[in-house]
Amino acid sequence: MTNNQPIPPSPQSESNANNDATHPNSDAVPEVKIPPSHAGYRVTCEKRRDKWDVAKIVAEFIGLGFLIAYTLYTAGIYCANRKAAEATQNTFREIQKQTTLMKQQLVGTMSAIVIFQEPRITNDPMTNKEILVMQLLNRGHVVSPEAHITVEISTASFPQLVTLHPSQSYTITVPQFGESGWSKNYPLQDFTPQDTHFPSQRKAVTVSGKFGFDNGFGDKIPEQEFCFSYIGSYNTKNEDGGSTSGGGGFVPCDEFRDRVSYISTHQLK
Repeated sequence: MTNNQPIPPSPQSESNANNDATHPNSDAVPEVKIPPSHAGYRVTCEKRRDKWDVAKIVAEFIGLGFLIAYTLYTAGIYCANRKAAEATQNTFREIQKQTTLMKQQLVGTMSAIVIFQEPRITNDPMTNKEILVMQLLNRGHVVSPEAHITVEISTASFPQLVTLHPSQSYTITVPQFGESGWSKNYPLQDFTPQDTHFPSQRKAVTVSGKFGFDNGFGDKIPEQEFCFSYIGSYNTKNEDGGSTSGGGGFVPCDEFRDRVSYISTHQLK
């Protein structure tokens, strides 16, 4: 036998063989386990719900149902209350309109209507002097609780309208009065309107001022102005050569001024 021939491996002993069988070589391929099918997987991995889990789910659905029902019930109550409130407001507004309309109709037909009557001049038999009479008349159907009047009385020459006496001013609060009205007398200074001697009647009296009143329903009527002037006796010539006499009464101040202008141009001396 030559030296170049390979030496055969020595036979393993029985103990070594047993060792290999018990402890396989680490270089050996590991065993691959095939996973179970889908049905088998569910049975193997999923945990089955018991009766308590089912009861909880049912309770949750019942609670959700009650919550939804309560929400719908609350929304229904809100809508009903809102509609009721709107209906109440509409009814209240309609009542207010009807009340206002009824009051307006009542005020229009029954309220106090106060006017300043055209003044007049008369003779006082006690003093035998001329006095100025002023009146407030109530043309309505209810009593006026209160009225107030501010008046100024002035005397001037006629038709020149030169002031003869200082003006007399009065502010008066009139207590409640009805259809009988209210009147007040004021003495006139050096005035004789009934004098039959024509040239001596050369005076004019002007009564001016304003008044306001309560119409009996709590409404304060705005103040109204008035102005009247007394035209003394006069005699004017006509275009046909004749003459016209007049005077002796009160007229509105606008008319008075126009008439004074005419008398100043056409009067007879």
